[in-house]
Amino acid sequence: MCIRGTGDECKCCIQVFDVCVEFENILALDNVSFSISRGVLTGVVGPNGGGKSTLFNALVGLQKITHGTILINGESPGNLRGKISYVPQKEQVNWRFPLSVKDVVGLGRTGRGSALQKLGFYSSPIIEESLRK
Repeated sequence: MCIRGTGDECKCCIQVFDVCVEFENILALDNVSFSISRGVLTGVVGPNGGGKSTLFNALVGLQKITHGTILINGESPGNLRGKISYVPQKEQVNWRFPLSVKDVVGLGRTGRGSALQKLGFYSSPIIEESLRK
């Protein structure tokens, strides 16, 4: 477990403390707290409408939180724009622009700019490792 304020000795890359997100007086996230250590494969499961997408949007700084703290490698997500990649779930596929599973996983490695231009040799081993997991 990671304790806020422990600095470099903490090996967590994601820390969430008492996070709340509210939409028009409805709590989507209610005092959510957890930490994820660097290198640990972690899943988020729950029912439809359970707050999973809201949580991910808050983690990457796309959703304003109403209370609490989120730290990614010790920094606020707002300070990490351009350093965090996020590929949101889509229910519909544009078959005129098909991507392989490898391409979609690779989108998370691209950061800013043209995603398909940045997919290349240097990302390939990391993408392959992610696909094996």
